[in-house]
Amino acid sequence: MPWVDPETIGPNKLGYYASAYFLFALPDMFMVSALFFAIATMTRSMMYTYVAVVVFLVLWTVLIATIQGRPDLQNIAALFEPFGLGALANETQYWTTSESNTTIPPFEGSILANRLIWTSFAVVVLCLAYLRFSFAEKGVSNRKLRKQAKNHAKLAKVEPNVVDTLPALQPDKSAWVRLVTRTRFEVAQVVKHPAFFVLIFIGLFNATGGLFLGNVLYGTPSLPLTFTVIPILQDGFSIIPVIIAIYYAGELVWRDRDLKMHELIDSTSIPGWSYMVPKTVAVAIVLFTALLASVVAAMLVQMIRGVPPEFGKFFAWYLLPQSVDMLILAILAVFVQALSPNKFIGWGIMVIYIVAETVMSNLGFQHPLYLYGATGENPISDTNSNDVGSALGWGLRLYWGAVALVLAVFAHLLWRRGTEAALTPRLKRMPARLKSSAGGVLVVGLLTAVASGGYLFSQMNQVEQYHTSDDGDAQLAAYEKKYLQYETLVQPTVTGVDMTVDLYPQETRMEASGRYAIVNNTN
Repeated sequence: MPWVDPETIGPNKLGYYASAYFLFALPDMFMVSALFFAIATMTRSMMYTYVAVVVFLVLWTVLIATIQGRPDLQNIAALFEPFGLGALANETQYWTTSESNTTIPPFEGSILANRLIWTSFAVVVLCLAYLRFSFAEKGVSNRKLRKQAKNHAKLAKVEPNVVDTLPALQPDKSAWVRLVTRTRFEVAQVVKHPAFFVLIFIGLFNATGGLFLGNVLYGTPSLPLTFTVIPILQDGFSIIPVIIAIYYAGELVWRDRDLKMHELIDSTSIPGWSYMVPKTVAVAIVLFTALLASVVAAMLVQMIRGVPPEFGKFFAWYLLPQSVDMLILAILAVFVQALSPNKFIGWGIMVIYIVAETVMSNLGFQHPLYLYGATGENPISDTNSNDVGSALGWGLRLYWGAVALVLAVFAHLLWRRGTEAALTPRLKRMPARLKSSAGGVLVVGLLTAVASGGYLFSQMNQVEQYHTSDDGDAQLAAYEKKYLQYETLVQPTVTGVDMTVDLYPQETRMEASGRYAIVNNTN
């Protein structure tokens, strides 16, 4: 709803606003809940329900990007945008600020039609879910049973290897071998699942749609040069890897317990880090693949529009820094799941983290030293390359990488093994476990975080003057108040400009010369 000024409305109208809000919010919640409940009922799979959530989010984002700046599509969007935002914008597009503060659109016309369409849709899918719902457990198909029997038959025909003497034990090398083997296993569990390819395809579709629809200036498509394409990828593709990290972290950390194999696996001599590290690497590889898919989409768009792709710039300006950021995010997601009593609470905590980070930023708490994984904005171009803000960005990655290392050590020390799932016993055992090499790694991470964080704070807040967006608004307001008195002051006028500007992007320099004609054409 439009922003409401409490001083301009009375108690009755405030209640009317609240009623109107619930007329928008409740149908939306009902529609979304019914849709995903129906998908979960028919597929009996958390993975495919999650994929459906991502597909819904991507399609909605592409829809919003398509109708923005298209007056010819506003009436269609008013009916078929699922959350009623298009209908609300269509009804209030010509309202003044005063009307937005004191009035709401009547519940009729396109708004009423939109609500009826999507509420009816929710009722239909809920009825479908009711008809398909069953309390029976998900069974194994005959095809899967035949495949399992075939695999068992193959194993039965394999002759065992017989040796006279066993090789000597090499405990120092076995840890690395087990780590590599476990990592390959965890990664294979992800990349062999059909949902992984569905998510990559969704990422390609979202990135391609954003590149075609977002790189438009005043209705005219701009050349998709690399430095203009990367910000579009960062804006339109950022939420997809976050959702992937949250989901896969929960699935990988809790898979052994969901399959009732944790007691067997945890009884082996594999150390805790051999569980935590491969799962983190698997999540990071999934995120890296998603980023790589967005780069492929961007390069395809460049080739279609006649711009030579520049993979080197994509790698240095986007793929490499974003991969580090994704690794930092993956460690946080695994750490949260390692401490959570179940994966659903872990998912909920990560969702709260995303919402809280957004809310804190909107409230003015924007300093990158306390927003986890924040690395600042780094403007790039063919002239300044990646030089502006690059040092700050990598300094923040060093700082948050050290923090992530600390979280990884805690995840290793508090990793649940066996039947014990409570956190308190693991916390009691942690001081004793700190006497191992994990304690040394923890000290290195803490010292690096403190040193890099202290240096960055000194540079950002003492050497320079750190400003939030609220500070910028305050400075703009003070500027306007200070110089408003000169608004009507008569000044000379520029009547002619003759400039010669030579740009040398490869040398990151320019040469400019010219002449301005300034005339006092007043009395």
